[in-house]
Amino acid sequence: MRGFIRQRAAMAIATGVLVGIMAGCSHDPDRGYYDLVMKRAGVQAPSEEYALGWRHGCHSGEYAGGLLLGHAKRKDETLYAGSGDYMRGWDDGYVVCFRRVRGLKPQRD
Repeated sequence: MRGFIRQRAAMAIATGVLVGIMAGCSHDPDRGYYDLVMKRAGVQAPSEEYALGWRHGCHSGEYAGGLLLGHAKRKDETLYAGSGDYMRGWDDGYVVCFRRVRGLKPQRD
């Protein structure tokens, strides 16, 4: 009986770890690529919400610029409405990546 309980506990733990890994990977699968684009653009994210918004905005800007075919725009409407960092990150990422795809020079503040 103890062996059965240990086996079930080990399976539950393994399942929990696997689900956690899969959830982390599926949330933002292109994170490495967009973090590199952000770095090359000279952007330093002040928060994780800004960085997430920037990645989603950049993806959307690439889509709008014609680089990505068949990929929908990414925007977490709840975060966009409720988090100033996400909103600023999304807007900044969109502009930078749209302009990059279209071959336009970066805007200067």
